[in-house]
Amino acid sequence: MPLPALKKPSQRRIFISYAHADIESLREFSKYLKLLCRRLPGINCTWIDYEDLKGGDEWNKKIANAISDASIFLVFLSVEYAVSTYCMEEELPRIMAKHLNGDAVVIGVAIGRTKLEDFFVEINGKRASLARVQCLPIAD
Repeated sequence: MPLPALKKPSQRRIFISYAHADIESLREFSKYLKLLCRRLPGINCTWIDYEDLKGGDEWNKKIANAISDASIFLVFLSVEYAVSTYCMEEELPRIMAKHLNGDAVVIGVAIGRTKLEDFFVEINGKRASLARVQCLPIAD
């Protein structure tokens, strides 16, 4: 199966979607991701809200713009993510819409024990599920 067409390598951006309850796992992971990104040609930057939002920012608008600009998404899958209204009703639908259109690669990163079937959204009457995307476990 061919890979989706991505933006030119110099324009690739990574967006990390996570529940704030998982912030410690994300901080540890992001250290290694930043080291890896320095070695990967064409990865422009990562976008993480706690690093990129500043006082006075309209956070919802900035997050929407960051999702729009990204072509690679890391989604930290946890029970906390699955019960987060914002994650499941705002971020994940935007991310999966880009994925369904072939505009993005989505990688789920399992935090602890999760059921991938819990991470789905309905887009134009179609079920878009992370269970159909190869995910990476980082915990047992």
